[in-house]
Amino acid sequence: MQQGFEIKINGIPVKQHIYGVRDGQDISPYVHEYTDAETGVNVRIISGVAGTPPEDAGDPAALSKDTESWGWYVVCNDRVVLAGDKSERTIWGDDFPGWHPQYNGFVGLIFFTSDKPGELPWTTTKRQIDETLPVFRRATSFMRDATRKYLDYTNTRKVNLEKAKAVESSAAIKPITDIKVISVAPAPMKLPVFESAPKIRMGTVSYQQPLALLSKVAQSLGNSQMSYKQIGQKTFEYYVENEVGE
Repeated sequence: MQQGFEIKINGIPVKQHIYGVRDGQDISPYVHEYTDAETGVNVRIISGVAGTPPEDAGDPAALSKDTESWGWYVVCNDRVVLAGDKSERTIWGDDFPGWHPQYNGFVGLIFFTSDKPGELPWTTTKRQIDETLPVFRRATSFMRDATRKYLDYTNTRKVNLEKAKAVESSAAIKPITDIKVISVAPAPMKLPVFESAPKIRMGTVSYQQPLALLSKVAQSLGNSQMSYKQIGQKTFEYYVENEVGE
């Protein structure tokens, strides 16, 4: 369709879906291209942030949206033979984390190209991948590298969710066809880094007082049903406020 081919249903043109990933100042995709030494097959890998990771991994509504779009795509000689894969057929769960809805928003595409179709990792019908072929198994190590950083990011972005969403939305979706290989070595995925706030070391204060006195303090605090723990907390806060200050 990008080359001018048009599809119509009942006379209405079908809108083209452009596959792409976010590319900007703080976010950029993993890109790698190489020639498989054993078969001569050209292999090109692109992965990155295609959508927005879910805010709440426990929200079924958020996790189910557009879920079929995410995952790994395998393309052989410009034919998509596996789309949005989240199974062991690619990398998920094969000595690697299994797919989790928290990873929604991730898209990885691997392109195998050759003038010898028999060398490509697809079946004889050319409608499914043959994941057992060595050319594909060798590529999976790069596919894992192209995925790990995104999986880690879905956890670290929770530290500053609002800033993460702002950075993500500022990076425009770039079509896969516009992404160029700029070096022989893999270009790692670039994602923002959010550092956790330093943890405050805590201690426990514990002391005993006569029950009658504790009852009087609770009444003075306006709640005779306060627990001893609550009394201790309130009196400590009172002392800090009036004697220590900020």
